[in-house]
Amino acid sequence: MGSNKPFSNEVVDERLKNSSVYRIGQYVNSNDKIEFGCKTCGNIWRTAPRVILRNGAGCPNCSHKNSLLNNEIVDEKLMGRSVYRIGNYVTSLIKIEFGCNICSNRWDAKPANILYGQGCPKCGKSNSIIKQRFTNKIVDDRLKERTVYRIGEYQNNASKIEFGCKVCGNIWKATPANVLIGQGCKKCAIKANANKKRIPIETIDLKLKEKSIRRIGPYLNNSVKIKLKCDICGNIWNAFPIALIRKEHMCPSCSLKHKTEKAKLNKF
Repeated sequence: MGSNKPFSNEVVDERLKNSSVYRIGQYVNSNDKIEFGCKTCGNIWRTAPRVILRNGAGCPNCSHKNSLLNNEIVDEKLMGRSVYRIGNYVTSLIKIEFGCNICSNRWDAKPANILYGQGCPKCGKSNSIIKQRFTNKIVDDRLKERTVYRIGEYQNNASKIEFGCKVCGNIWKATPANVLIGQGCKKCAIKANANKKRIPIETIDLKLKEKSIRRIGPYLNNSVKIKLKCDICGNIWNAFPIALIRKEHMCPSCSLKHKTEKAKLNKF
């Protein structure tokens, strides 16, 4: 019985505020099923609150869709976020290793939870640091063994000041809270992450050849688009390397032409 700690509507809502799941029904206890909704796909289903709050379950409809994922699709969905995949995808509910571009933290998590919006747990701890107060000396002492150093004058843990990188010389603004929980130089983190996830150029060129596409620009890393040319129509465009190895990626001009011709045929 000790595991059935009572909640309330307010507690449930508070725990779900950063989730793609929201409460619809009135909370009775952790075992009685109530309605929940999904902000992502609009699905509504009934389940016990403990399944959502303690087991980390999400929308079953989205979970089914995520069962069709693979490494490439997960990487593409994470583009633009501070989280990146390290481990090989198995299913959306089997934990694999993820990494953080901000603080370089590595942890195990369910792909479904990450794709629903869950972020780095270490960065999440910054909220507790924000409530504390330090001084220039305390900040400097905490950073003395790291590659990051303080430049700006400390005000509080939530106000951004300048920090510098001893490795690459980069200077940027960040909250002391984020830096003190482990956030490092973003420039170095992006470079390190790009090198980890590099796709062999031979793989890219081979995939492009199969689609009558040629690479006419250099490949730097997965975060920088490559210039391409279509051998069929001569169209030139830019695309991310990850997209190029997916089967459905083709020349956007040829693709539009194909869809237009198909629509015309469907009229008859």
